[in-house]
Amino acid sequence: MACLLATSCIVGQEGDYEDEDITGEVSGPTARFTVVQHNIEKKDGPLNTALEAGKTANAITLQEVCPNQLASLVTTAQARGWTLSSAVVPHAGCPGDVNPSVVAIWTGGSNGEISKVDQLGSTPMVPGQAACVAFNFKKVRTHVCSVKLISTAKPDGAAEMIRRTQTDALKKLARDNWFGGRDELGVIAGDFNANVDQKSVDSLYAPQIGGNGDFTEYNRGNGNTRVGQPTAHATGDIGDYAKKIDYVFFSTNRASINNGPSVSITPTGSDHDMVISSALMARK
Repeated sequence: MACLLATSCIVGQEGDYEDEDITGEVSGPTARFTVVQHNIEKKDGPLNTALEAGKTANAITLQEVCPNQLASLVTTAQARGWTLSSAVVPHAGCPGDVNPSVVAIWTGGSNGEISKVDQLGSTPMVPGQAACVAFNFKKVRTHVCSVKLISTAKPDGAAEMIRRTQTDALKKLARDNWFGGRDELGVIAGDFNANVDQKSVDSLYAPQIGGNGDFTEYNRGNGNTRVGQPTAHATGDIGDYAKKIDYVFFSTNRASINNGPSVSITPTGSDHDMVISSALMARK
């Protein structure tokens, strides 16, 4: 998986798996469900790149979308027949020192149901919001949420404690509303600001991957490893780093824990890479 300098990194095996039978935790007829995930860092170029990639995806999840960009997105969604949900994140930095939003888009129709979570954690004025859209895909009720959790700008112990509260809330949201007797597909994607070994992502990873949640993601090797390609990069005053902190989580009731389709990780000019990930969703 060593392709840090490549224009686009591919993790896993490429191929079109739609409607094939697969082996493993999920078997039987499947349908490929693809998500474009990107923290655009408030920049138009990365936004346009994500929208172009989204033309052939089922869903788009975005973070750090400024108000003027959101207004343009709403117009684009209406023109393309998409469903768009957004939630404001208290993380000033857009022109005029105003707050950006997280955005979730379903590209398959304009009649999806939208919802949002204004406060995932117990502290109201920190990043930790979710924008969600629900719809039927291949006769399976499907939920996609875009999230941005609190960053490590605060003392790391305090930030990680808040993130654990936030991911616990996401796990509860999924279990209370998507799973159980409903057996619906859940997708939670975004900028989690958490490395793979931090406790906050334990709440989402399934037990087979060392967690206590109900999800998997495919920017990693097979088995119980979480190690994958970095998705966020920085240099300068805040230090140099390359971290995997952006995730596309799929619920394991409908997606195999391992052996997912390839993941594309592409630099776009944002300090976060664009992540395109698919799941082979069980249709029965």
